[in-house]
Amino acid sequence: MQREHVQTTLLYRRLIHEMAAFFDCEPNEDAVLEARRGCGGDALIGDLLRAARIEALLIDQGYPPQDQVVPDAELGRLAGCRIFPMLRVEVLMQELIAAHDTLDAVVEALQATLVDVRARGYVALKSIAAYRTGLDIRTWPRQEAHAAFGEARRTAVETGTLRLAHKPLLDTLLHIVFREAARQDMPIQFHVGYGDADADMLLANPLRLRGVLEERAYRSMPVVLLHECYPYTREGAYLIHDRLLHHRDTEARRGRRRRRYSSSRQRRRLCPVPCAPSLARSSMPTTPSGSASSPGYRGD
Repeated sequence: MQREHVQTTLLYRRLIHEMAAFFDCEPNEDAVLEARRGCGGDALIGDLLRAARIEALLIDQGYPPQDQVVPDAELGRLAGCRIFPMLRVEVLMQELIAAHDTLDAVVEALQATLVDVRARGYVALKSIAAYRTGLDIRTWPRQEAHAAFGEARRTAVETGTLRLAHKPLLDTLLHIVFREAARQDMPIQFHVGYGDADADMLLANPLRLRGVLEERAYRSMPVVLLHECYPYTREGAYLIHDRLLHHRDTEARRGRRRRRYSSSRQRRRLCPVPCAPSLARSSMPTTPSGSASSPGYRGD
């Protein structure tokens, strides 16, 4: 959405009223911004998170860069909650491609890095494949994967940066991630639906992930579809089963009772009846201490 149109949306107007109530000021943009400027950054972070009554945050470590965010320990102190890190796999892949000359070396390094994800302190994996090359994650001929690696490697060497959008390469590396996640019963989150401005929404349809979900070798890999799959809520419900959960961030916000009921009805009508309780559970498996956790993000 163009920035100039944001202020005309009903969501923006509702948020102004919500923030006015939070800051105890007049319900208009100028008053809210003035009140916000009067708050210190750390104090505001703490007040907002405490007001949300969040018990635990699952933090994506891949974005933004670590030098641009509040350190995990400090964030936990400000929010009064526990912090659990997640590993964004595409960022790891980009680092390994930049560091190794061959695809075989990248594969070996990726397998070594993921051999025990929990021992490295992570509670979940996360993929943004939907916003790069799409959720139709396939198995590619070795020759095509090597050719895609050559292109990605040249970009990394020549420019010093890499945005991994080479489908044969990304898909090949994702299958390695899936095998390790299944072996370790490690949850993996997938961004679905709305995302980056340059993303192709058709490629982010969760139905495209069906091949991965039905792969027998990955049956022990818990899967979380983020953002309620919106606008593909019904498609996501069609896929749901005992190991696939919806992240209900769209429903968790105050003031959306009518939409919450409507969205829940859409999913419950389509998902198998024995699996319906999974729509009411937390969107992530329990944390190491056994309590349900609330996903938290620094950004997508």
